[in-house]
Amino acid sequence: MPNTEHGHISSTRNPRIRHALRLRQSAYRRAHRQTLAEGYREIEAVLRNGVPIQTVFACEELLLTPEGTELAARLQSRTQTSGGRFHTVSRHVYGRLAMRASVGGLLVEIKPPVHSLRGLVPHPNERLVVLEDVDKPGNIGAVLRTMRAAGSSTLILATHGRGGTDLMNPNVIRASVGLCFDLRCVEAPVEEVVGWLNRQQCTVLAVSPEGRSLYRTDGLPGTVACVFGSEATGLSPIWRDVAHAVAAIPMTPGMDSLNLSVSVAVVLYELLRRGLSEPD
Repeated sequence: MPNTEHGHISSTRNPRIRHALRLRQSAYRRAHRQTLAEGYREIEAVLRNGVPIQTVFACEELLLTPEGTELAARLQSRTQTSGGRFHTVSRHVYGRLAMRASVGGLLVEIKPPVHSLRGLVPHPNERLVVLEDVDKPGNIGAVLRTMRAAGSSTLILATHGRGGTDLMNPNVIRASVGLCFDLRCVEAPVEEVVGWLNRQQCTVLAVSPEGRSLYRTDGLPGTVACVFGSEATGLSPIWRDVAHAVAAIPMTPGMDSLNLSVSVAVVLYELLRRGLSEPD
């Protein structure tokens, strides 16, 4: 029989609650390889992609819609068959757990898949996205939504040491409305990413204000890796050596940057336009 635990929790001192609260800390998330997801669309993405659910916290007082009660029932059924835990919690406890004011009374503790560059193979003529040391989870989530809309399916976070935001950050899940589970997302050191791009024979397009106008950049055959830096620091010098082309997004005088997800959208849709194809 599955080792399923149930029961009502009314105290924030409960070990399950204390553990869940600590998952807001990056180091703790990484050590336990767990994170939290809340919101109906985000939890639907968890279910859709078969992400292991370890604990469900449900506040019955806040399950006010048929959608919420139906989703809670499916989560309870999932824990019964997979050996997870399903706990109802008081409104006070849920208020401590929830990272948003209005998410419908459901929060899940999950063990997200961990992807690596080893075994990752680009799709033919794919337009993949590389983000270097991007430290705002909201930006990563917005980029994932942009990628999905433009038909791009692989995101690589290239990091220097502990720089950047981890993909298990609950705010990445929130900002991407769960698309981080639908797309292929990998985190790796910059040097490993550069080596992988070379081995896969990707055409590297570095996006930087120092480059030539994007609309005058030619010769981008095959699989293209579009590389972006953070809004604050841009790209590190290593990309100037490995890029096949460096492109700048034209802007009017006095402007030198765009929101990261906007920059990604401009580049991906320009590449789509050149191919005269609709997003996959």
